[in-house]
Amino acid sequence: MPPLQLPASHEGSSKNREKGEGRSAKKVKTNGGRTLKRVNQARALIEFKFENAKQAEAARLALLPEKSAQTGEMCGLDVRRKKNVLCLEIEASDTAALRAAINSSVRWIMVIEDMMKLGRE
Repeated sequence: MPPLQLPASHEGSSKNREKGEGRSAKKVKTNGGRTLKRVNQARALIEFKFENAKQAEAARLALLPEKSAQTGEMCGLDVRRKKNVLCLEIEASDTAALRAAINSSVRWIMVIEDMMKLGRE
């Protein structure tokens, strides 16, 4: 299993959080046509180290469908590769959504690693 780095953070102080400062906000239209600001309160950066860049790129390509599936109102996923390291950046509207997205992403990486191991045998 690759090493897991999980610096989840809430940005800004509680005073600033009440005002919506220190966090990124996106405008969202409601069914009534009103425009509201949705604030991303939780973010995590997870890095998975692979044996080589080819494996990291294969994992990145395998996660692309998950990236488009997780892009929505509750959370967003960004998948990047730096040499043999796969970087997942997850932003969510709350910690419950962040936890769910992290769990899903880590499970996908575990499945990808298992398939790579089977391919080597």
